Amino acid sequence: MTNGEHDDSADVREARRLLDTEWRVDADAILEGARRLIALGPRYSGEAATRLGLVFTSNQHVGSARRIEAARIRASLGGDHVKSAAGSLRLVANEYRGYVEQWENIDGAYALARLAPQYVGEGAALLRSFLSSSGHHLDDWDRAYALPRLAALRGPGLQPELPYEGQEFPVHGLAHGAAERWLEGWGTVEGKPEKPLWFVSHAYRTAAGATVVVSTWRPVDSNRYGFHGLQNAFAEARVECLAGALHLAFRPDPDRFAFPAGPDDAEAEAAFREAGRLGPEHTWPTTLGIEVDGSRTEFEFQRAGDAWAAVGEAGPLVIGVYGRGGEPGDEPLARARP
Repeated sequence: MTNGEHDDSADVREARRLLDTEWRVDADAILEGARRLIALGPRYSGEAATRLGLVFTSNQHVGSARRIEAARIRASLGGDHVKSAAGSLRLVANEYRGYVEQWENIDGAYALARLAPQYVGEGAALLRSFLSSSGHHLDDWDRAYALPRLAALRGPGLQPELPYEGQEFPVHGLAHGAAERWLEGWGTVEGKPEKPLWFVSHAYRTAAGATVVVSTWRPVDSNRYGFHGLQNAFAEARVECLAGALHLAFRPDPDRFAFPAGPDDAEAEAAFREAGRLGPEHTWPTTLGIEVDGSRTEFEFQRAGDAWAAVGEAGPLVIGVYGRGGEPGDEPLARARP
């Protein structure tokens, strides 16, 4: 309680009563008390945030959904509260398997990505890691649960600028035929902005009206950051491009943590579940040739609804392409201008 508590209104006293509830009795009451207290003005925000941090940050017993909601409430206060909330969500995303289920890790990673623009890369990196690493042991259901969340982290404006170190490897795109281009996304090793650039994606609208996204991945091998080789890049590029194709085909709703609303729900769910069977140990069943820097290169190929994805090696790089409204190979690929 604060000094002068007896001068506070009945609304403040009721909010505090809820906030001080024993979490084993009713954890939801604590969340409601925090919401009410924050709504009563900035004077009470620190009190609510402190209680939320103490109860929910590392308390597996309250469940991941409540821990995520507590982090969101704290982040709504802005400033350093956003950083504290991000730390709480990292704990959920990386929680030991004996305490939570894999889908709870997925929810934590997605909530981190949605927390603020500076965390999109980190949350997406966690989701890609879950989906591309056999060490996480995701079953088909968990993969189908993670894919729409990764697919929702798409589009211009989500990651509008490259990390501070800029582009330092030969990023590729359409050689010609583009009517419009924008930065679709980028990633760093482990999703941390201070770590090396891992991949860059540019999206194109072609003169024929198709949407094509080209991603260039490079191996990273250093004593400081560890080994992220060609095989790792290929596995993550496959996941990233498949999620991107599913996004173009079905547009998962980022606020529902689910498939899009409307008559195509069943088709979308079937497509995500089918894609969920394509674990890290599976190559895609079809190959095709795409011209890269003047040479015909073999790519793995997979359809997703009316969109498609393709991934292949090009010298020391991995190139991933996904699109809708055209076919892969309609336009050759080449090193893009910065």
